[in-house]
Amino acid sequence: MRKNILFILLLMISPGVFGQSESTDKQAVLLTVQKFFDAMTAHDSLGASQVLLQDGNYWATRQEATGTYSRMNTFKTFTERIQRDTTQLDESMWNPTVLIRQTIAMVWTPYQIKISNKLAHCGIDSFSLIKTSEGWKISHLIFTMEPNGCSEMKKYKIEDHLR
Repeated sequence: MRKNILFILLLMISPGVFGQSESTDKQAVLLTVQKFFDAMTAHDSLGASQVLLQDGNYWATRQEATGTYSRMNTFKTFTERIQRDTTQLDESMWNPTVLIRQTIAMVWTPYQIKISNKLAHCGIDSFSLIKTSEGWKISHLIFTMEPNGCSEMKKYKIEDHLR
């Protein structure tokens, strides 16, 4: 009888436990991305290093009249640069889509970046993350730079772009 009661109690609490774990991971993934933005704004290379895999990299892309512009850098270079850069940056995201499977995650989100309190551009950030013994770390980032795309980005819903 005791085993039956214990089993029933376990069944009653397990949906909350499993849902909480998924929700907790989603919150942790988004917090990792936000910490990255905060470190960039604060020119905090140590803070950035805590959420980035130093062997990781990022790609910036932009459509130009002459074709597609692409630039790649390592996160190691990024953390060195933000420490000495004095440009006032402020990046924000909205409507992020988070996908998680075991120890990998992806965040796809519209964003805007302001430089010296002036809107510079908007675009899409796509973060790849891996769960390490220290928590979630950003392993890769690719983003679009769309100087004329901010009004479109404000209305962006990923559902409208799934194929």
